[in-house]
Amino acid sequence: MIPRDSRQEIELRAHCLYATALLREEINKLRPPDLQIIIPQVDARLWTHYHATTWPHHLTKTIMY
Repeated sequence: MIPRDSRQEIELRAHCLYATALLREEINKLRPPDLQIIIPQVDARLWTHYHATTWPHHLTKTIMY
């Protein structure tokens, strides 16, 4: 459990946003202009895939995700 609004939780959230932005940029370099994606699409794909596994992950009780 990582406390809501703790430094650890804020850094984790910020790094996730940054990583998905970088990933979107790299993906869009490979795609034609009419098939460009946006950050929430990358985030949704990662989130649904990851949460379909049994891998351990952090837990923070918040509405910020």
